Amino acid sequence: MQHQRDPLAVSLLDREFDRRRFLALLASVAAAGALAGCAGPVPTVTPSLLASLAPSPSGLSAAPTAAPNGTYETLRRLLAIVRQSPDHLGTLAAAAVAGKDPAAIVRFVQEHIAVLPATSGNADPVTDVRWGQRAALRAGAGTLRERADLVLDLLRHAGLDGRIVSIPSPASTSFPIAVPVTFAPDTAAIAAVWDAVNPAHSPVGTAADDIGTRADAMTERLLAALPAELRAARLMLPPQGTTIPAVEFTQGGVTKWALGLGGGDPVLTTAPSGLLGASDAVVPRVSVAVSVALNPPAGSTADRTVLHEVLRGDWAADEVAGRQFLLGFAVPGAAADALRHDRTTAPIRQPVLRLLAAEPLGKTKAVAAGTLLSTAGGLVTTSPTDPGKVIGPLGPLAAPAAGGSRSRIDPGTL
Repeated sequence: MQHQRDPLAVSLLDREFDRRRFLALLASVAAAGALAGCAGPVPTVTPSLLASLAPSPSGLSAAPTAAPNGTYETLRRLLAIVRQSPDHLGTLAAAAVAGKDPAAIVRFVQEHIAVLPATSGNADPVTDVRWGQRAALRAGAGTLRERADLVLDLLRHAGLDGRIVSIPSPASTSFPIAVPVTFAPDTAAIAAVWDAVNPAHSPVGTAADDIGTRADAMTERLLAALPAELRAARLMLPPQGTTIPAVEFTQGGVTKWALGLGGGDPVLTTAPSGLLGASDAVVPRVSVAVSVALNPPAGSTADRTVLHEVLRGDWAADEVAGRQFLLGFAVPGAAADALRHDRTTAPIRQPVLRLLAAEPLGKTKAVAAGTLLSTAGGLVTTSPTDPGKVIGPLGPLAAPAAGGSRSRIDPGTL
């Protein structure tokens, strides 16, 4: 098959890029591959491939070395280009760590991680956590403690050890406003990727665009519709307690301190007065549950008037904040077996919740599997006396090919 020219993608290419247009471009690539059925071979996702998606410490765009092969590779290359945009926090953090300069690391947090209000009116800034340091980096915002934890984590990645301490709040504190950075992916890299999709594409990011002017005009009309007292935004600073978190670390045998609040030197060489140790931060846990309404066959004892919880997963808040979950109902067994056999008529399914992320999840649990279900409309459980049998809506059933218990599913293959 020949690739069809995508009018949407072509019209997007010649405009100045913002996040919305880039997302639309990604969507058009995915839709073209899914609908046209002409995508090239999809490569196997290997650890080395996933590692290649991580931000580059250099913060520089890498010139493409070969033409993309298929829709998957096109998407992968475009996402890699996004990570090299000057506003990508992961890339900026990696560049600060690569320089091994504590002052640069502290300035990164000061300038790019906004300060969020406390989670409650009586929260202690030294221990107050909303969603954890990793989520604060993804969101570009966090509490004072999360920003301090992020500074400490980046320092440790740069080879410096330290701890969180508590110090009295300064009499005058400057809460920095995050520095706006423009979304500016490398248009030359985008053009190189798109050459394989459509060699005759229009120039990338060169056409004049009045979307900013039109957006400003719309904003003025919306403001005019508001009462006069609501037309001006007021900066609401987070309440400041009697103590705040700081980072104590050692560099070259010398103990130093980083406040991360803004104003003055980012790194101090003299110990702040009233310094005390601080307890570890407690990141909240998040539980995600899936409940279903059953429509069992006649004769079943399953209660069709209530919702039945069939899956529950538990994660730390910083593992899920800013990410999405994908819910599916898989046939029990290994993915390789599913590729070799038609499982569309399999009578037993298992709800599976997958955590989606653009970067490797590391030790984070990626998949949560739930209770087996029957396509006839009932719950399926393993027989307590015979693991080779399962109990369906109307009694014992023959176990599916790969078992019938939650433990037989390999989360890494789903």
